[in-house]
Amino acid sequence: MRGGGSKISPLEEARKLVLEYLKEHKECMTSDIIKDLKLDQVLILKVIGKLKEEEKIEIIMGKVITL
Repeated sequence: MRGGGSKISPLEEARKLVLEYLKEHKECMTSDIIKDLKLDQVLILKVIGKLKEEEKIEIIMGKVITL
């Protein structure tokens, strides 16, 4: 029997954690997010890329800035 879709994907979970992190750290380095959240680097970079596409953040010389 399959679940009702209540399981969230690792990407969705990482997105939630990154957004929470960015609420506390309006400006930070990408490497700080990876180090502090202790999540897979590729996963975090995917989330950051999506947030940039959605214009929720800006990235300047490796620094993530919340918009």
